[in-house]
Amino acid sequence: MKPLYIEDILVWCREKRIKSIFPREFASKFTNYKRVSVIDIFDVINRVEESKYIDCYLTIFSDWQRKNRIFDTIFLDVDGGTEYYEKIIKGLEGFKLRKYYSGRGYHIFLDFEPQKFYNYREVVRKFIEDCGLKNYVDMQCLGDISRYSRLPNTVNSKTDGMMIPLNSEEIEDSINSNLNPILEFYDGEFKDTIQDDMPERELLLREYFINNNGFSSLPMCIQELIKTVVEVGYLPHTHRLHLATFLLKVWRYDTVKQLFSLLEDYDEDKTDYQLTYIVERNLMPYKCSNAKALGFCPFEKMWRCPFYPSLHRWIIGGMTL
Repeated sequence: MKPLYIEDILVWCREKRIKSIFPREFASKFTNYKRVSVIDIFDVINRVEESKYIDCYLTIFSDWQRKNRIFDTIFLDVDGGTEYYEKIIKGLEGFKLRKYYSGRGYHIFLDFEPQKFYNYREVVRKFIEDCGLKNYVDMQCLGDISRYSRLPNTVNSKTDGMMIPLNSEEIEDSINSNLNPILEFYDGEFKDTIQDDMPERELLLREYFINNNGFSSLPMCIQELIKTVVEVGYLPHTHRLHLATFLLKVWRYDTVKQLFSLLEDYDEDKTDYQLTYIVERNLMPYKCSNAKALGFCPFEKMWRCPFYPSLHRWIIGGMTL
């Protein structure tokens, strides 16, 4: 692995700006595009090498960013060829851009200082629309905080083209501090709406989960994941799998589905398919050692958890809520 390649990944992850750039989620053709958690740059490198540098993807935002709603870039996926690319460059004149050729199209990052958002997705979509660029980017993925993107210096198997930076000399100085007040203004328009919705979310939390007689007896990792679903509205794939496989053993199906409906990217058909898949195959939650490695065991020393080394003992003696 060339040192330059490692540096390219760290720059792509904005390691000089973000408090915690890992864990993130990695996917590739080698993993059948299933997301797996990576805990550091060496984990990423190993995954890329296992995948032979072909179709390797990493989530744009780290788990820490998504949990805390602190974001620092706008990702633009441009598949319309050079014409669309040039229109975006012209439409964003006055802003510094981090630009990559993706092996087929273009990936453009509009970087700014890390900032907390009430509604990141709607803010960036409104910004791009007001710039007159919504017809030139993939609007479906714009503002998606769980979105992943192709890694630099990896190959697009459909074209054999390589993902490469187009302005390496400018990437280190790509921050648009003048963009922060613009995004903050847009975000302020959504603040009241979000706050108006919070009482209903809190009510759901109290009614179905926190005030339920069995909540305080749940394993601590499960309690923390439930709180994150309600308070943040997002969980990485591995966290969702751990939570769902456990809760489907001890809660009614419709109660589990109600909890997952609080996720920002909730899709009823997809959720039904995934929950049914878990039930039919009798999938079990991660062992404690894996939960610790994946970052959702809250114990500093996991063996202090009364359910160590596995949640299976709770499932065997637990209650259906």
